[in-house]
Parts: sequence; structure tokens; C-alpha cells
Amino acid sequence: MLEFMQKLFDTSEFLPRKDSGGWTAELIFLHNVSDAMIWLAYLAIPAVLIFVAQRRRDLPFPWMFRLFGAFILMGGFAHFTEVITFHTPVYRLSGIIKLVAALVAWATAAGMISLIPRVLALRSPEELQKEIAERRRAQAALQEAHNELENRVRGRTAELSRANALLK
Repeated sequence: MLEFMQKLFDTSEFLPRKDSGGWTAELIFLHNVSDAMIWLAYLAIPAVLIFVAQRRRDLPFPWMFRLFGAFILMGGFAHFTEVITFHTPVYRLSGIIKLVAALVAWATAAGMISLIPRVLALRSPEELQKEIAERRRAQAALQEAHNELENRVRGRTAELSRANALLK
């Protein structure tokens, strides 16, 4: 492993991908542009996830947003190294980036699996709307009962005042 790490950027044993096989300039361009576009999208998507998670502090499971961001970002770096290896054979570095991407992917999968019971327990928007409507009805009934009780108390107070006035 130490030897592997020492040779991480040593390209003397390998050819760039463009020099191995029948790659045409058009095919190299197609692969490089496609991988570069994927890499840029894979940079933008985590940025949006992180932005939303930072702005919406009420989101459930914010750590999962960060894990998804890392997963997508590492996938992007794997595509980025594909562009590099066409021209510079850093296959060891590419392998390490893919290994890290694989580990983050499995961590993301494990995180998702661990969330299944909690996500399934979340109430749906329809359930929340129903609960809100029920609470509003209960609050209106409570207010009506309060008003009725208050009117009775006022009536009794008025009766007591008249009775006291008669007694005096």
C-alpha cells in the first residue's frame, strides 16, 4: 500500500487513455465534453442541496442532505478524473477517487436505509391539513363554549346585583 501511495502520481507505467486503442479526436472530444458536463452538474447539485439545507433549518434529516451532496460530489470527481486520464494516466489517483466515491455511496445508502422508519412515520401534507382543520374546529367550539359561559356568568352577576339591590 505504501508503494501504491508513493506512486500515486507516477504515470511512467501507463499510457494516457487517448493513446491506448483507436480513439479518434471526435470520440475523445465526446467523452471529455460529456464527462466535464457531468462533473459541472455534479458540482452544482450539491451546492443547491447545501444552500437549501442551510436556509431551511426546519428540514428533517439535514445530515442526509450533506451526505447526498458528498455522494454526488464524489461521483462528479470520478467523472473529472476520466477527463484527466485521457491525457495524463493518473490511474492510481482515479482509483482512489472512485474508492472514496464508493465508500460515500455506501454510507449514503446506509443512511437512507436507517431513515426508512422515520421517513415512513412522517405525516403527509393531507394528514397535516386534516389535523389543522380539526384543531380549528375544536378551537372554534372552545371559543363558543367560552363565550356562552361568559354570557351566563354575566347574566348571573346581573341577577345577583339586582338581588343585592333588593336586599338593601
